[in-house]
Order: sequence, then structure tokens, then C-alpha cells
Amino acid sequence: MAGNEGSFSSLRGYGAALLQTPARFARRAGAVTTTMEEMSRVRARSGSSMQRKLRWYDLVGLGMGGMVGAGVFVTVGSAAGNKAGPAVILSYAVSGLCALLSAFCYTEFAVEMPVAGGAFSYLRVTF
Repeated sequence: MAGNEGSFSSLRGYGAALLQTPARFARRAGAVTTTMEEMSRVRARSGSSMQRKLRWYDLVGLGMGGMVGAGVFVTVGSAAGNKAGPAVILSYAVSGLCALLSAFCYTEFAVEMPVAGGAFSYLRVTF
């Protein structure tokens, strides 16, 4: 089993992949690469160059939808009435600021490393 393709297709393949885990971990734990080497690997795995197709309002909508989610519409009323009271406005402001700072961090990553893979690629290059 050279790759991960057949690892989970059968119980025997799963067992073989499980037995390879300590050796793979030891090999990867001691590996040292530079940021440029890792970026070239990530770009090669990405497969193609990325092109800008979305406009700013598309990205703002996607970002807000990802951060806010659907839970805000379900739980806010009961939580505000039973627990928080008028402090819910302050909690929205604080959490909005935190989400904005997080969005700035991801924007900086995306500008510096324009590769497919999102957070996984950013973490792989960073650490």
C-alpha cells in the first residue's frame, strides 16, 4: 500500500495502514523543511493556479454566513430572555470584534499563500 487509496477499502487494508502509523509519525516528526519548500509542495498538490472569480460582496456574504451560521437565529431569543438581558448587545459587539479579527487573520493568510486547501494549507506551512 503505497498511498492512502486502498487503506480503508477493507479491514486488512485498514489494519496495514494502522500498523504503518508509528513509522509514518516518526518520519514526519523529524522532518525539517523550509517555508519555501513547503509552499512549493502545497502549490504542486493544489494542481492549478487559482484565479479570482468572486467579487468583494460575494466574499463578505460567504464570510458572514460562515461566521454567523444558523444557530444565531435559533438560540438568541431564549438566551437573551433567560440569561443575559440587556447585556446581549455588548456580547454581540465583543463577539463581532473577535470574528472580525479572525477574518483579518484568514485574509492575511489567503493573500500571502494563494493556494487551495484553506486552513489546512496555512497550518501546514506555518507549523
